[in-house]
Amino acid sequence: MASTAINVQSNRKRRAWRKILADRWRRQLPLFLVLGILVWLWNLLTSTLRLLPLPYFPGPGEILYELRRDRALLGLSVVYFLRLLALDYYVAGTLTVRSRAS
Repeated sequence: MASTAINVQSNRKRRAWRKILADRWRRQLPLFLVLGILVWLWNLLTSTLRLLPLPYFPGPGEILYELRRDRALLGLSVVYFLRLLALDYYVAGTLTVRSRAS
């Protein structure tokens, strides 16, 4: 008897979460559709029809390929950026504390 009460309660929670997620997706669906159409149009104009010059306007496939190929360098750049950001926060915090103390 207790297990059926737990199952009923968990089913209610699942339905509530499904409703929340469905509402969120329903609100965001137009944005995703527009983004999909824009990427399709970009691919059509650059890679398929070649209406835009290639070195200046690469297609989405070429950009994703280069991102994947350079992922080690991009990851290292992100690490260096985060290190600089942390150092900046440390220096700014230290200078702020020292200026308030004097």
